[in-house]
Amino acid sequence: ITQKIGEALRYKQSNHLVIFQSALLPGTTREVLIPILEEHSGMKCGVDFGVNFIPQFVRKNSAVVDFYTPAGTIIGNFDENCVCLAQKIYQEIQGEVLVTSLEQAELVKFIADKWGSLKASFNDEVARRCESAGIESSELYAMLPSGLKQQMKACL
Repeated sequence: ITQKIGEALRYKQSNHLVIFQSALLPGTTREVLIPILEEHSGMKCGVDFGVNFIPQFVRKNSAVVDFYTPAGTIIGNFDENCVCLAQKIYQEIQGEVLVTSLEQAELVKFIADKWGSLKASFNDEVARRCESAGIESSELYAMLPSGLKQQMKACL
């Protein structure tokens, strides 16, 4: 897809902004995607077009609602011009807007995704253990010391 976007940019006269929102490993936008765009467009990022990485944090069953009413928006930017354009695009979206580097925005998304996976894995493991022991997981959680429950609630 990035190659196709680069090819399309080749025929554009005005400055365009490319916004990536996929889960990417830190460094991917700057080290992989921007060079692909530059190669296939014949243009230079920061001069002829801009790039942002804006991670989305949406839940499976409420993606549209979460998109329009996020807790906040993180704009990973290539340069100041890219930030201004992205802020204009996202000005109607609710929540705080935080501006950072491409890499930091990618890492925030990476960590959030891994944290979600860790919590789901933990809950699945507890449920399996409880089921094999014939114990209701809700009863098990009710027996935990209050301090541990608070820590787990904060994390889960």
